Amino acid sequence: VLDREGRVRYANAAGRRMTGLTGVDVNGRPFSDVVHPDDLDSVTESFYRVVSGRDVGVFEYRLRHADGSHHPVEAEVTAEVTIDGAPAYVVTVRDISERIRRQAEQRSARRLLEALVENLEDVIVVLGEDLSVQWASPGIERLVDAPAYTNVGENAFNDMHPDDIGEVAATLETVSGEPGKSGRVEFRLKHQRRGWRWVEAGVVNRLE
Repeated sequence: VLDREGRVRYANAAGRRMTGLTGVDVNGRPFSDVVHPDDLDSVTESFYRVVSGRDVGVFEYRLRHADGSHHPVEAEVTAEVTIDGAPAYVVTVRDISERIRRQAEQRSARRLLEALVENLEDVIVVLGEDLSVQWASPGIERLVDAPAYTNVGENAFNDMHPDDIGEVAATLETVSGEPGKSGRVEFRLKHQRRGWRWVEAGVVNRLE
């Protein structure tokens, strides 16, 4: 609980687990004592927006532990109370270290996946339900002699030999009828400089 000047008036037992400090240690001290210096300006601004009657929602910062370490938390002003006749603010603080760690792992895994996809000899193309290209891996340039981004939004049959469209369309129609169903089909693609080239495509229905 913080007063209007940002001084700690009360901290529960969980506060000690987060900071290594007891209520006796922090009562009367400014909240800035347990905020990472690099986050202090944004946290101070958020708090005084609350004091001035503006809702700031949830904000994140790094909380200082008594041993000098810092860990990420998110905070939200959840209520206004009165202490000694003056307004004070109940701030709920949650440790988000595990969430931040998982997000970092997900970003790392995504970067790895993107690196693998970009260097695959095979080409990956994602089609929407309307058979328009939603995404194509960089390797598609080897097949059609055009950057991957130029294919986005185009129809799947755009660079396909007219004589092969019927068979490919039939394969796509069969696969689209059942989630997870797969199929294979061969057809010719137009390379801008080398003409028609035969390719084999594996199709998997991931519309769901």
